[in-house]
Amino acid sequence: MKKYLLCVLLIVACALLSCSDNNSDKTNTDDDMQSVEVKSVKTQKFEMQYARFGVGERTMVLFPGLYTKSLMPLAENVAQYYARFTKDYTIYMFDRVENPPQGYSIANMADDAIEVLDSLRIKDAYFVGISMGGMIAQSVAIKRGDLVKKLFLGSTACKVEPQTAEVVKQWVLLAQNGDQQALNQSFAANVYSESFYNQYRDAILGSLAGATEADLRRFSILAAAIADFDVSTQLASVHCPVLAVGASDDKIIVPDASKTIAEITSGECFIYDGYGHAVYDEAADYLERMERWMSY
Repeated sequence: MKKYLLCVLLIVACALLSCSDNNSDKTNTDDDMQSVEVKSVKTQKFEMQYARFGVGERTMVLFPGLYTKSLMPLAENVAQYYARFTKDYTIYMFDRVENPPQGYSIANMADDAIEVLDSLRIKDAYFVGISMGGMIAQSVAIKRGDLVKKLFLGSTACKVEPQTAEVVKQWVLLAQNGDQQALNQSFAANVYSESFYNQYRDAILGSLAGATEADLRRFSILAAAIADFDVSTQLASVHCPVLAVGASDDKIIVPDASKTIAEITSGECFIYDGYGHAVYDEAADYLERMERWMSY
């Protein structure tokens, strides 16, 4: 096993990612990666940053999970994390808007994402949505099916259950009170399995440190949007192939949430046994599973 201090694109920004030696031959070259571009789209209503990397003919759109800071400064690490895809895909990772207003909902996030996707002339793309990013991805697919060719959803739900709402409301309160230390500890302990968190605690908490007052305000507004998310009655309108991946020991999203998504969309489901919410970091075959499903 090799351990890389990488960006945790999907919920936390940096942690030690375990990768199997069997995956090493899938890593692409720097020529495949080319440069990582971080750009911004400005409209009359908002400004949103995105990162672009890869040289492939297919288009992949990444909606990462909730995090206390912007992931754009870590775009190079994200590109390294997704290196196996960069030969076949041109990859776009979208941030949230820079200054969200109070009451900013996931439906609003999807609308803003659609505006940016249209401005970049992106359609028929392979969507990857993780946790909160999966909620945005579902909402985009419901509103604009022409944008989505395949939909990979990790550690997410189409309807937030009380378990999720309770955790998120705690984070919102801690962020509003400016208690960054307690927020980071709660965030990491809920996202990672106990064994992984105990092993890499210092690295994980170190990656979460340094959020500004503006970062915490932004986080609290974005996190609050999760509590009442529900597209369960609309999800059947999604007709593209769907793979929902969850984990048996997820403390944030119940495992049945992935099964529900698959049932409603007539999609596929896979549940990792013994992993928590951040199974995307902890399971060595996670990206390989995603790649296999996208390729057929």
